[in-house]
Amino acid sequence: MNDDGSEHVITGIKGFGVVHVFDVSQTDGEPLAEESIAPQLLSGEAGGTLYERLSRQVAGQGYSLERGDCEGANGRTDALRRTVRVRADVDQLQATKNLWPTS
Repeated sequence: MNDDGSEHVITGIKGFGVVHVFDVSQTDGEPLAEESIAPQLLSGEAGGTLYERLSRQVAGQGYSLERGDCEGANGRTDALRRTVRVRADVDQLQATKNLWPTS
């Protein structure tokens, strides 16, 4: 109860359900075609104008933009150093996609 006599309700997660997870080695059947479910990088030189506009937005937020190694990722943002890095070895279209804001 609240001080004014109204009821105080608290909601939230009370617990977690049990789920069963199997490793692929525990299954039968034809092997899965891993190459068909792997993501593909975009190719082509389109997106240059949009990339430049996004670059200006990055700079406008006080971040520097770099092209280089991203340690296995397509892009990285370091909020402490205020840098955005996009892989250097991808085509322009993929670099533009990597720079596109996700939130």
